Amino acid sequence: MGDPYIDSLEILGYGPHAVNQMGTLLVGLDLDLDPAIEVMRNRVSAQTGLVAELLTKAGAVEAVTYAGQHPQFNPVVAGHDLLARAADYVKSQPGGAVLKSDLLDGRTKTAMRKLRGSKLAGLLAHAITFFGTKGASLGEAVSRKAELVSAHQALEKLNRDARVSRTERREYTPEVEAARARWLDTYVAAKHLARCVLTLHDKLDLLSEIFDDLAEVHAVPGVRD
Repeated sequence: MGDPYIDSLEILGYGPHAVNQMGTLLVGLDLDLDPAIEVMRNRVSAQTGLVAELLTKAGAVEAVTYAGQHPQFNPVVAGHDLLARAADYVKSQPGGAVLKSDLLDGRTKTAMRKLRGSKLAGLLAHAITFFGTKGASLGEAVSRKAELVSAHQALEKLNRDARVSRTERREYTPEVEAARARWLDTYVAAKHLARCVLTLHDKLDLLSEIFDDLAEVHAVPGVRD
């Protein structure tokens, strides 16, 4: 149930999110289990604080993320904007509603704009294929496809840089790595407790809203799959 690829900096996003969401979505569901939930919230919070303290002492280097790109060109924002404009274009054509759904692989524009990393790159690749097949007869197919190819290449470079950065971030100090391992154990334990409570009350679908690493579209900024 735990994502072993959650790195030390991502803990600083996933941890507080889980603590807050456990308070919002779990506390009160089962009064008998509320004390256990509060204990686990405190443990996740404490372990997150320890990781943050050790990262500060280690002088954590500035990392490649999806939220801090150069304001003049952000591959994620560019990808979102190109897909949104392409969706508006195909929707204006005959059979536009179906074409738009095909282009965005069944997603709404709102859901599309929440994608980052490999998921956004995957949708860009899907859109490129769309303009080479189902949308190939559209008047702007060639130009739209070319723009999407450029955006996809830029985002893939960002993804590669992020993966390299992520590997480097796992190699801070033995103390940081040990704290990360303890945090992962605590986080997995919190998931087990949450699953128990949600299962008892037929609300298991809320699990990914509490633990953002399980979500298809992330609410925590700066994380990646």
